[in-house]
Parts: sequence; C-alpha cells; structure tokens
Amino acid sequence: MIKKSLLVSSVLALTISTAAVAQPLICPFTDHFTIQGPAPTLIKDLSTDGNINATIINEAYFTTSCKSNTSTSSGHAYVTVAHNDGSCLLTILDGPYESNPTVTSIVCTGNFRYVGMDHTKGSYNYTLKFA
Repeated sequence: MIKKSLLVSSVLALTISTAAVAQPLICPFTDHFTIQGPAPTLIKDLSTDGNINATIINEAYFTTSCKSNTSTSSGHAYVTVAHNDGSCLLTILDGPYESNPTVTSIVCTGNFRYVGMDHTKGSYNYTLKFA
C-alpha cells in the first residue's frame, strides 16, 4: 500500500511540475493601437526590435505582441504615421513587463504633430492622437 501511494504521489508530482514548466511567463499579450487624426492620417511603416512583433491590421490600426512566449525582455515598435505632407515617427517601448506601452521618441515633419496617447484603463486598447 505504501509503495502504491508513493508511486501515485510521484506520478502526480511529475505531472504537476511538467504542467508548470510548460506555461509561458506572462506572454502572450496583445496591445491594440488605433491611429486618430485629421483625414487622411495613415500608418506608412511599422517595424520592431527586441521581443516584440507588430502587425498592421488596416491603415489606422496595428497590434503588438510577444515575439517569444518565454522571454521577459521588452522591445520597441517603430511606427511612421503620415498626413498629407507631414509625418511622425514614434518609438514605442512595449513588452511583457511593461505596465503600459510608452512612447519614448517622437520625430515629426511638416505641420503634422503627435499630441498624445489615450488608454482605456483595464484594457489593452490605446489611441495614438495626431493633429
């Protein structure tokens, strides 16, 4: 009886530890970015570095997510948004341990400018605003 209990306990412990190892750290996550500005304000380019993937969904909407589900590192999304003769290049720091994405660099040309980011608390939805 003791051998049987020991065997069942060992198998149960192995199953629990295997399940715990297979779980990702805190990825996957997906942040959703909407572009808002005077028409036509459009995403012209999007690239990343580090542990971030980014996908353009349409001309005014993109997402970021983990590149690796087991890495804790952050990364940057580089998005170029354009309107008529002006454009803005934003660098956005994002990652699994970033509470919220942060715009860390802004370079604008022409009369086009970045005016801020709105965030609905408790969501993964962000609005990048331009004027």
